Amino acid sequence: MSQGDRLDAARNFKMYVEKANKDSTSYSHALYSLCALTIQSATAATTGNRLRVQQAFNYYQKAKEAESRYEYLYGRKLEMTDVKRTAVAFFEQKNQKETNKVEKDSTKEAERLAPILQQLFKKCNHCNSLSRRNADGELNNGKLFVCAGCGHVNYCSKECQKKDWKKHKQQCAYLKELTKNG
Repeated sequence: MSQGDRLDAARNFKMYVEKANKDSTSYSHALYSLCALTIQSATAATTGNRLRVQQAFNYYQKAKEAESRYEYLYGRKLEMTDVKRTAVAFFEQKNQKETNKVEKDSTKEAERLAPILQQLFKKCNHCNSLSRRNADGELNNGKLFVCAGCGHVNYCSKECQKKDWKKHKQQCAYLKELTKNG
């Protein structure tokens, strides 16, 4: 699309935005389109980039607000279009890096809390049995064994504990250290 075509399209979208019903899906899509067109003209031009990027960001913010309003009013989200995807990708890259960091931190936190929750629900860390097994492998209603290293993980039998050791070894050291310091 040439620069002239972009300008014509932007002009038409601006006219539409001024007259459109602000609660419609097309209003948000028009704002996302204006945002994408402004981004494209900012990356194509060598002068006035900062102003165009700021203008694109303003369109993006308005589109997000309109989208939130639409979702509030009608109870459903707008579909993801290529134009919207372009705008989101341009302005959400930094936020995505922060989101990925939060997701990684959440995964670490979940791994850290797993043994504590295991203790609360008291089931075998290897086979998820709720009861102790005797030497023949039959269930009896006795208490589960507790890992002697960390004291937080349960097993129904010595066999399950041996089978689970490779997986639990690092966790055991961490829990032992956590218990000692906490």
